Amino acid sequence: MKVLEDSSEIEKCQMKLKSKFFFSADKKPRPLLPWKAPIGKFAYEVNYVSNLRIWACYILNPHKSTVHWNGFGVGEPTSGKAAALNLKLAFANEKDDRTKGAVFVENAEGDILIGHSGDVKVGKELFWEKFTGKEINAEYADNTTEKFAYVANLSSTECLREIASFVKNVALIKKPKKTKAKKEE
Repeated sequence: MKVLEDSSEIEKCQMKLKSKFFFSADKKPRPLLPWKAPIGKFAYEVNYVSNLRIWACYILNPHKSTVHWNGFGVGEPTSGKAAALNLKLAFANEKDDRTKGAVFVENAEGDILIGHSGDVKVGKELFWEKFTGKEINAEYADNTTEKFAYVANLSSTECLREIASFVKNVALIKKPKKTKAKKEE
């Protein structure tokens, strides 16, 4: 499997991902999202797919136009209210940038898969300790190989369902454990 590194291929895959949510959404609320911006949270239209209980949004990062930023959340967001961002898939649009955490990968059959490095709020190590999903190993053009969590097959009709499942699993991984109070004797 090979990581797609050509900016035109990444752009094409990103637009396909964006359109899958845009055309499948049955609601388009405008919750307040926690963008990395000087103003903090601002209202932004998201694409909510009711039958999967998931929303998604896309922006070409305004601070660095070479990053495709996709935000995902579980549950129906409310316009004007803060929405929890459960996962971001950020795809670099520059060949040598491997810091964004998400990649498009082409498998032997020509399908385009979405991979995630496991770099989430709780940290990569904890993510990989708790992650029980499928892993994929993909090779860059310089022959280095990296392990990714399998998110979805962009070429499949099950793509949105797979993304929803991954986002929900990440939300559980990120959820802090509830501690039980000790009983006093």
